Amino acid sequence: TGDSWAGLMRECSGKLFSAQELPSGIAIRSRAGATCIDIPGLVVKAPNPCDLEYRMVDGAHRMCLRKLLLVLLSGELHSLKESLEVQLSNGMSQSEATLELKVAIGRKERQIRKYNTGFYIVI
Repeated sequence: TGDSWAGLMRECSGKLFSAQELPSGIAIRSRAGATCIDIPGLVVKAPNPCDLEYRMVDGAHRMCLRKLLLVLLSGELHSLKESLEVQLSNGMSQSEATLELKVAIGRKERQIRKYNTGFYIVI
């Protein structure tokens, strides 16, 4: 996941973490805090900078946040699975800690499935 994280940060850091200054002089470091990733993005059939058929007119920040969340969730899932392997290799297949890990793994997998697909409106 290290390569995924580095690539994601290069791609999205300008959109998610660019500093802005308010009229009061207070600098805001992140636009991510006020973004809800469950709101659909808007896509129109128009040329885009990559010479593709469609262009996203709203939702790029939410898409980047969704990708960031998926990278983080995948890392957490990997860590939980490693912990489970250690528990199982130590003969603790029926322990309470092992059962809790299995529940946590299932929860992470459901979260990854939820955020792995986006909802976009094409106009």
